[in-house]
Order: sequence, then structure tokens, then C-alpha cells
Amino acid sequence: MDYVSKQDAEKKGLVKTEGGKYYRYNALERYAAQGVLDGGRYSSADRLSAGQRLYRDYYLSRIESVSANDVSKVKVDGCGDYNQSVASLAAADRFRKAIKAIPAEFWPYVRRVCLNDEPLSTKEKGRKRLYDRYHAKYMLRLGLDRLVDFYIKKKNFN
Repeated sequence: MDYVSKQDAEKKGLVKTEGGKYYRYNALERYAAQGVLDGGRYSSADRLSAGQRLYRDYYLSRIESVSANDVSKVKVDGCGDYNQSVASLAAADRFRKAIKAIPAEFWPYVRRVCLNDEPLSTKEKGRKRLYDRYHAKYMLRLGLDRLVDFYIKKKNFN
């Protein structure tokens, strides 16, 4: 492995952990480190935790997984044997309920940052760009507040 200088690591978005290893923040962790998630009813840590739980439920629910039948085996009834585990079904149920807890106007911002791991960016220029960035971050915080209400306050974290 090649040597990575401190400047190269910062350009690639890597931070050094306490153990001396490099780690790359996802978009939500980056916003928490920058202080974007601070302010309002809940702390940055609560919002970060709720966003990570949403992603974990999304990942465990295997909503976008692709499965295929083994066509080499002889099937009498012709239907597949795609079974989901109880944990996967419970995660899918929590994920769907969490989505319903977020109002539609906040959902695109939460989805973009928490599930797609993309930053909130805009194609506008000048003052309009600054307003759009502030508005997007505010909408993200409000959407994460609804997730905090759902996951932490209602204790839906199994």
C-alpha cells in the first residue's frame, strides 16, 4: 500500500481515528462533525443516531435486494422459495413506519443524506445557493427530529 500524506487524506475525506487508522465519514457523520445537526430540540448525537438507525433498518430489511431461483433444480409448483428472516421482516416494518413518521416535504433531504449517502448540494449560484443550502440543512434537521421522535422517544429500536 502506498503512503498517504495528511493532505491527500483530507482531500479524500478521511479522518484519523484515536487508534491511528483512517476512516471516511458518510454524509450524515460529516454533517454532524461540521455542526450542521446542532440546534433545536435535539442534540447532534440524537439526530445522528436516528439517521443511522434508519439506514440500518433499510439495510437489514433488504428492500432492494435481488434474489433468483436456482433454475437447475426441478420445481413442481413453479414458485420461488424466497424467505425472509424474522429480523429482516421486523426491520422492514420499522423502516416503513419510520418513513410514515417523516412528512413528505422532509423526506427527500433525509433520504438523500441517510440512505443515498449524498451531500445536500444545489446548482444555484450566489445568494440563492446560500439560501438553498441553509434551507436544505434546516429541512434535514426537521426530518431527523421526526426520526428521533419515532426511534428514541417511542422506543422503536429493536
